[in-house]
Amino acid sequence: MLHVVPRPCTPYSLYSRLCESNVKGTTLLKPVIRRHKMGAFLLLALTACGAPAPAATASMEEIVRKLAPHRAVYDLKLGNVAGKSDVRGAQGKIVMEWGDACDGWTSQQNFAVDLLNVNDSTVAMTTSQTSWEAKDGSRFRFQIRRQLNGKDQEEYRGHAVQRGLAGGQAHFDLPKAKKAVLPTGTVFPTQHVLKLLQMAMDHENFATFTVFDGDGEEGYSDISAFILSRVDKIAPIKAPDSQPIPLADHRDGDGNKEEQNQDAQVDADLLNAPGWNVHLAFFSDNNNDLKPNQESDIVLLENGVMREATINYGDFTITATLRSINRLPPSLCTGEQAQK
Repeated sequence: MLHVVPRPCTPYSLYSRLCESNVKGTTLLKPVIRRHKMGAFLLLALTACGAPAPAATASMEEIVRKLAPHRAVYDLKLGNVAGKSDVRGAQGKIVMEWGDACDGWTSQQNFAVDLLNVNDSTVAMTTSQTSWEAKDGSRFRFQIRRQLNGKDQEEYRGHAVQRGLAGGQAHFDLPKAKKAVLPTGTVFPTQHVLKLLQMAMDHENFATFTVFDGDGEEGYSDISAFILSRVDKIAPIKAPDSQPIPLADHRDGDGNKEEQNQDAQVDADLLNAPGWNVHLAFFSDNNNDLKPNQESDIVLLENGVMREATINYGDFTITATLRSINRLPPSLCTGEQAQK
């Protein structure tokens, strides 16, 4: 399950906002998190989408039963490019695992992309992200590490708790020890995906969520979600017309042979599920013209698999295409563990 706050520079991560940072004339992607003011945008969205949808009817238990722990590999390629963009090429991959750990959900995601600028210089970006999230949505642990051209740039580590209407609190160990208050109603990444699936099953078309994943100074972000249409027939993965996209450094060689064999396999049953086209929009505090800082379009299946994605950064887009997917073995939970 690719978290939908997804940071396109991380994996929950194909989905977060970005700011621009120029290094040697190259436009780089650096995740930032800022709270946004949603009043006017909510009014606009409700006007466009109609009255609020009725109360949810799909039970969370039903949604969770359909989830499929899995390992997926996505190829990243440059999509559309505006004339003003400094980016002239992009290629990379995302390798992610989302699992059931009895009392919680685990996520491990590795994102690597090479950006080519107008001067034919390549910038290599790598992000690794691991997390554990309690199934009742009350606790979350995270570690995020970001590198640029092989050098450490950012690292965030810590945990957070959520107490419903009483609000929540985040505890950061890195980059420095601090505490931060979470807004009332904040959810963690897997809970966010579950709520998107619940929206889709209940035929709701719009909602805004505050999602904490630990990335950035505050660690949380507001995300507006539009459920656009249902997709009943999911196209199978075609045989790759090329070898996996090579990266500019050793990052392709980190996996062992078993992992490389997994990355060439497809469990077709995981794609035999209905899904929905979902549009995600991200804003910042200083955005006064109602235009999102970044937008993403994804196909999300009811089992939690992200079939494909397009991330729009304004002057260029990046596409994420599923190359391979495999089911992870179920957790061996004891009765006591399963009830925690």
